[in-house]
Amino acid sequence: MKLLKRGILGSILFMVLIACQNKPKKFVIKGWVEGEVKIDSVLLRTEIDYDTKIASIKVQGNTFVIEGELERECIAIVLVKGKEQKFQLREKMILENDTYDFIVKNDELKIRGGDLNTAIYGYKELSEYDELIKNKDKVLDSVFKDYESFKMDKKAVTNARKASDEALDKVWGFTTNYLENVIKGNTTTLEKLYALSILVGSEEFGFEKSLSILDEYEKKLGNHPQISFLQEEMNKVLEVEKIQKKLSIGAVYIDVEADKEDGTQLKLSEIITKNKYTLLDFWASWCGPCRGEFPHLKKAYKKYHDQGFEIYALSLDEKREDWIKAMQEENVPWIDVVDHEAYNGKAGTDYAIRGIPMNYLIDSEGKIVGKRLREWALDEKLEELFGE
Repeated sequence: MKLLKRGILGSILFMVLIACQNKPKKFVIKGWVEGEVKIDSVLLRTEIDYDTKIASIKVQGNTFVIEGELERECIAIVLVKGKEQKFQLREKMILENDTYDFIVKNDELKIRGGDLNTAIYGYKELSEYDELIKNKDKVLDSVFKDYESFKMDKKAVTNARKASDEALDKVWGFTTNYLENVIKGNTTTLEKLYALSILVGSEEFGFEKSLSILDEYEKKLGNHPQISFLQEEMNKVLEVEKIQKKLSIGAVYIDVEADKEDGTQLKLSEIITKNKYTLLDFWASWCGPCRGEFPHLKKAYKKYHDQGFEIYALSLDEKREDWIKAMQEENVPWIDVVDHEAYNGKAGTDYAIRGIPMNYLIDSEGKIVGKRLREWALDEKLEELFGE
């Protein structure tokens, strides 16, 4: 069943076309807050260069106006910070010299307006999408309500994730269908470019295919910063994949060296030669999923440490105090070291780390015997290796 009727997309794009006839020379964002929530500030940054601030405003009361001028359109990241509640809302939009409405209500930010923004994110205004979002939120609230009580129960976690994945897949399916219609339909090259920016790396638009499509867009749009940004990012991903293929199961590990708490350095090779199996585990204090792995790591460590299993946990925390605090909070019994250069450090680049948690299980001869062993996968692999 088609998730989106072409007639709806056509109507949205027709309205955008009419609006294009009277383009303003600056962008004007009118915002207001509904309900009890109070906000402190609104900040807009560019996706291409996150350190570049487009505009910001301190909010007094329930309304605000942000104005500015852009040389050309861009993907902007909008950050709305709360006052007493200390919350932060984050959304993306296509920002150009046009008019917009920002509506902040409870824990949601709605962005409306702008020709390109409406063309790309118009699916968010459709009732079917709204119903899918409500269903997704309802499912997630239901299946993970008591997660702490069953997070170590494999069957319960598997069932919860199956239900949540199904709800999330419906939302993503609707979104992809809409954006694929933009890319394949009778739309402008600029609209196709920004739709592709969201779908890059998806099943339909893998990195190599997307690079080929961008070459075509470049012939029509010239040296466009969004094209250059996507090309650079995708080539980085392809290079990472190339490195990670060299570190597949059966390959020899790459030695790393990092700082212990006392400031001295410790090589991974020193640990590998002393143990039957060593888990090189990349993590950081700010990484929720990494710390969510600790109960599984502690269980495995307690069971197999005396039999020759060790963990060399390498933190990618940039700040020493964050790393120390996390170690104290988690009370980890294994070896913990840090490289404050994080992803740009030697270990991060040698292993092409672009996301954590990430781990490698290495035998005493230095061969990789497992990787990405999360949750029960580590227990099952160690049980296989130790024969229990």
